[in-house]
Amino acid sequence: MKIPIFKSKILIISALATSMLIAPASLTAQGEENFFYYASLYKDARLASGNSMPRLNEIPAVASRHLVKNYQRAADATWTRKSGGYVASFEQQGNLIQVNYDQVGNFQYSVRFLEFQALGTEICRQITKTYPSYTVDIVAEIKSEFRTEFILTLKNEFSMKGLMISNGQVRVIDDLVYATR
Repeated sequence: MKIPIFKSKILIISALATSMLIAPASLTAQGEENFFYYASLYKDARLASGNSMPRLNEIPAVASRHLVKNYQRAADATWTRKSGGYVASFEQQGNLIQVNYDQVGNFQYSVRFLEFQALGTEICRQITKTYPSYTVDIVAEIKSEFRTEFILTLKNEFSMKGLMISNGQVRVIDDLVYATR
């Protein structure tokens, strides 16, 4: 897996994870998170906050201990300060992982970028059957203390779709149609 491909898309997935985990679990279709709206908000907040690499003594000890305890190879993590906390990024078994903590070091959520096949045969078959003209662009596993969900982006020459997989159910959370000339 080539990690640099995902780096430009990390903001979208991080924004989705933040909005997904903060938003109530039972959102109506009308109140669904807007995939790109949240991504732009996150990007603006990130630029305004002046993300930087903190010194190791600035990282809360509780966050460091959680990371080492719960993730193999976390010692190689790169820490980044973000608005509202810290992010540890590292590679594990060929997957890019980002673990997010609040300002005092409490775990918020993690994002793990995966290959499409990692979702399992049944889900992969359902998605390829439902969206035959689309290719899978990004697959990310979002874990919080209370739940695990998957976010996918699919695209073709005319549009892009954002999908969320939760409890084995696939639902569209965003549908962007490209402008035509």
